[in-house]
Amino acid sequence: LVDVLLLQEVEVENKTAEYIKHLAGEYGYYVAYEPSRTAGTYRSHGLAILSRFPIRSTQVLELPQFNLGFHTRRRIALVAELQTPQGVFRACDVHLDSRLNITERLYQLAVLSNYAKNHPTQDVIIGGDFNTIPLALWKNIIPFKYVNQYKILAEYMIEQGFTSFFDKTIYSFRPRTLRWSLDGIYVRNLVIQDYGVERVLSMSDHIPLWVDIV
Repeated sequence: LVDVLLLQEVEVENKTAEYIKHLAGEYGYYVAYEPSRTAGTYRSHGLAILSRFPIRSTQVLELPQFNLGFHTRRRIALVAELQTPQGVFRACDVHLDSRLNITERLYQLAVLSNYAKNHPTQDVIIGGDFNTIPLALWKNIIPFKYVNQYKILAEYMIEQGFTSFFDKTIYSFRPRTLRWSLDGIYVRNLVIQDYGVERVLSMSDHIPLWVDIV
């Protein structure tokens, strides 16, 4: 069974977390949900963390916003402090903008890495949709050259004291014509024993990543 789920683009009726709390409870999970924007009149769109461990507290981190020309949106990270039999660790769920150049993407991500620095002794997991497209964009719209954002972001996280599987053969974008690595999981003070993608699930255009950690 999965102990912790970091979910992005979660839509909930009536701008509340009651539905997802009920659904998570049916499967034995504690849940934290935070809307980042409305999605029509009766729905909200945001991040959710499901955990089999009790959630001691949550915190929302606002990410820098860039003018993307169109579909400029509020971006957040959701942090949950989880109580496990081995101790407390923090799970950070994040969804970065899709049309960013790597400098802007690292600027958004720096909010999380700086947060982790402020809790130096804590075990931390940062995971989610980093949208590391392999492109540079003119005015955040028109691609004009290849840039391996996935590799650059991973190297940045390593500099910040995190580790990851960083396997360039792991593609998390479903269209086969675009073998892009858009998602990631990074850990601090923890060890990744195994990892992979769950290609059987087809609920999204992203393929879920998973890791076993100790």
